[in-house]
Amino acid sequence: MTSRIILPVTLVLVTACGPSAERDSRPPSPAPGGLAPTAQALADAAEDFAEVRAGYLEWYFEAHPVHATELGVHDYDGRLPTMTRTGIQRKIDSLLEWLSDLEQIRFDLMRDGDRYDYAVLEYGIRAELLELEETRTWANDPGVYTGIIARGLSAVVEREFAPSEERLASLRARLAGAPAVLEAARANVRRPPRVWTELALADTRGLLEYVERDLPTILADREAGALAAVDTARQALATALEAHLGWLATELLPRSNGTFRLGRYLLERKLLYSEHISLSLEELQRLNTNAINEYRQQVAEVAERIDPDRSPREIMDSISRVGPRPDELLERGRTSVEAARDWVVSAGVVEVPRTELPIVRESPPWARTAFASLDAPGPFDSGELRTFLNLTNVREEWDEDLVREH
Repeated sequence: MTSRIILPVTLVLVTACGPSAERDSRPPSPAPGGLAPTAQALADAAEDFAEVRAGYLEWYFEAHPVHATELGVHDYDGRLPTMTRTGIQRKIDSLLEWLSDLEQIRFDLMRDGDRYDYAVLEYGIRAELLELEETRTWANDPGVYTGIIARGLSAVVEREFAPSEERLASLRARLAGAPAVLEAARANVRRPPRVWTELALADTRGLLEYVERDLPTILADREAGALAAVDTARQALATALEAHLGWLATELLPRSNGTFRLGRYLLERKLLYSEHISLSLEELQRLNTNAINEYRQQVAEVAERIDPDRSPREIMDSISRVGPRPDELLERGRTSVEAARDWVVSAGVVEVPRTELPIVRESPPWARTAFASLDAPGPFDSGELRTFLNLTNVREEWDEDLVREH
């Protein structure tokens, strides 16, 4: 349920690798006639790029309201993205326009941090276009839709970034808009991979549990009058989720015979635009094979020291059976987080700007498909907002082998 675009606001964090590093290492192209670019040309290019960058961000936040809330931009907290085919096509058209505007600016005239911003912005736009036009997750993964709803509700209800009445109004609006997102899923998704439909079923059950059980608990201390409208929208969404579950199980699952394979061409472009990795698949496979072989060698050496009479596989199997009991998992997580923070501070690996630890809690029902996830305030949020480390615990219906695996 993570965002698929690299937002061009964390430019100083972009590592100097892959295509952006290649671009940065090239000498600037000469101006027409072989002359170096003038100071005025550089200034004009910087001004043009700043305008495109600022305009794109303004558009991005409006087009991706849930991600905007997660980032700490709260102008669109009452909205969910438009997921109809018409809405998706409008987003594609806008992205193509932004890409055209960007390409009117010569990259060789970029200087300092603008060079990284330009690369991140260009590849971020291309990554989303690839997603919307070619990999088409919106047409192949029903979990996209319930994920948007779950993140949208959680983002406005679980952190006190604004007064309670403002966040309740945003929650009510997102609750009221959520059934339309489910309708879009039923119109858009045709033949997904079976495993994606199975995961969507689990996520939707979790979201229904969150809406029916967790939201009333979270909102229990709010003023009764303010909750009335919220509760009406909450119950309407619960009804819509019940119907959506029926569609997933009886209509979509039987025809879920699609594939999640991208193929070489799409995968290499996805790695390029989303991760700035320009290595070929053969190079990546070689690196992976070398890493596996190195790891196996290290395991064999350590296993020999532990017990020369047992094979590495036997020792690994015995270690995999050691772990906390279900009732110890959250406390073990808290202890581990504290130990990790203390080590980072004492070793001086990096300066830790905040001393409080994340709140270790059980994963919300809609986030249980991941063993662990970090739910942190956005970079644009102000104040001391809480950070959550979600840990998924075992389920009552699991057998002993599944509990041990988990």
